[in-house]
Amino acid sequence: MARTISTQVRFTFDRKTGSSDAWEPAVYRPLFEDAPLVASIDSIAPLPSAIYNGLLSLDRHMRLALYSSMPNRTHLTDEHKEALIFTSDFYRQNPI
Repeated sequence: MARTISTQVRFTFDRKTGSSDAWEPAVYRPLFEDAPLVASIDSIAPLPSAIYNGLLSLDRHMRLALYSSMPNRTHLTDEHKEALIFTSDFYRQNPI
């Protein structure tokens, strides 16, 4: 199982194809009945530790934002931005 950082949707993957089989939470399903959410594994290349830690921090930040009443809770830090920018090129250059 894997979870997206930005929306916190959880996906289950078929290990043979790398494509998603199912996703949770079910609360999103009515929104995407006509166009279901699909995810695929593009890369399994390990990240540099600073980038990995930045993404872990962003994941926690977004998870907490789901339950926060503070409007600025989704503000990205420089560490978050750096990690996202790095991964956009890194995974494209390191496909499966």
